[in-house]
Amino acid sequence: MNNEIMLNENKSISKNAPEPGKTYKFAGYKWTVCEVDSKRHTAVIQSHGVTHGKWPGFVMPQFGNSNYYFKSIDGEDISAYDNKMKELYDTIKDAENTSASYGKGLYLISEEKAGFTEWGHPGSGNYWQALEAAAENACSFGSPDNYAWLGTVYGSGGAWYVNSNGGVSYNDQSDDYVVAPAFNLDLSKVEVVGDEIMIKTMSALLGNTILFENPDATSVQKQMFLHYGLYLEEKNEEIEKYVVVHTGTKHFPERFYISSNDIEADCNIKFYKDSETFEINKICGDLELLQLLTDRMKEVCQTAEDSSK
Repeated sequence: MNNEIMLNENKSISKNAPEPGKTYKFAGYKWTVCEVDSKRHTAVIQSHGVTHGKWPGFVMPQFGNSNYYFKSIDGEDISAYDNKMKELYDTIKDAENTSASYGKGLYLISEEKAGFTEWGHPGSGNYWQALEAAAENACSFGSPDNYAWLGTVYGSGGAWYVNSNGGVSYNDQSDDYVVAPAFNLDLSKVEVVGDEIMIKTMSALLGNTILFENPDATSVQKQMFLHYGLYLEEKNEEIEKYVVVHTGTKHFPERFYISSNDIEADCNIKFYKDSETFEINKICGDLELLQLLTDRMKEVCQTAEDSSK
């Protein structure tokens, strides 16, 4: 049975469209669906955090340029905030609803959309719940404080935020908080597969596309990828196998889809748990690689030992 409903000559929308208030994975991040317009076949999704740092209005060149900024930036495009944001937007931009009246690219919402009623009091609604979750997980993004930025300015040097207790308040623009953008989604360009929103151009290629994921990667595994393109392909009781992949990213992705054309399957590393040895196939290594592989072998052995206890 066809799982799409035709809208017009150019658009179609999946029957299993994302549900308001529900959280999904999209491009490797968690998002809550905050608004759905079934007539326009669009949705607004709020991330649970992507990166961290100073208020975008303070630091970005088009706003404060590392000085205090006196205007609100809610709805303004902050996709170029840092490399993580740039790479995320490059991944999802083909699914953007570019005709939305509010919000462009990746953007922060206002304190009004977060359900603000009174200083320090909890907000309400889907946006607020997603931002509260982002603040709760601040440490996972590298932020020292449990706050997530909003796009609304306060006075001459402050900006609003949502904290991990749900309170909506303001603080100095130069503080280091979670940056959790929202995004306007064109539902005709995506489909829901389980708990994941996927761009149709990506899901259509699943027959020739492979999912890689390693959400619990160690520092050694991340260095193997960043320096040599080696990513975990297979893991069982006997071996761990890494292959060379070409993702074009400059950070370690916990989860991604990649065309088989971008995988060098013959260039691989195999770790054998029983013999505590590793095998290098068609990879020209150096001393740094050998050290990383030695360190990873130790981790593999330690994990096997811990699991046997």
